[in-house]
Amino acid sequence: MEEDSLEDSNLPPQVWHSEMTVSVTGEPPSAVEEEGTPKETDVEIIPEIPEILE
Repeated sequence: MEEDSLEDSNLPPQVWHSEMTVSVTGEPPSAVEEEGTPKETDVEIIPEIPEILE
């Protein structure tokens, strides 16, 4: 029973560490690129809309 408890306690931390590392390493670049792309596109589209309407 003690061995099972130790294994259960050792498994979650290892899985979380792996997920956290991957998420933290993959999220920042993705979020920055996604946030920057829409903003740049919006700025470029805004000036084009008035020209098309006129």
